[in-house]
Amino acid sequence: MKGLKLWGGTFDVDRKIIEIEEDELKTLSPNFWDDSKEAELLLKKIKEKQLWVDKYLESKTCLDDLEILIEF
Repeated sequence: MKGLKLWGGTFDVDRKIIEIEEDELKTLSPNFWDDSKEAELLLKKIKEKQLWVDKYLESKTCLDDLEILIEF
């Protein structure tokens, strides 16, 4: 992630992972479902970020594999 990490923001995968973890901790609160609409929005946000991170890591793996193939 070294090259894209310089861009920060959108490409800051480490930050997105931390945000996911922080949001998941919020779901453990005993009063998490007191506001069901807000709870659903947070769960949707977590799911969207996790999908983005998964796709990013999948793409990065493909690029890493391609770099290895190019070296040979």
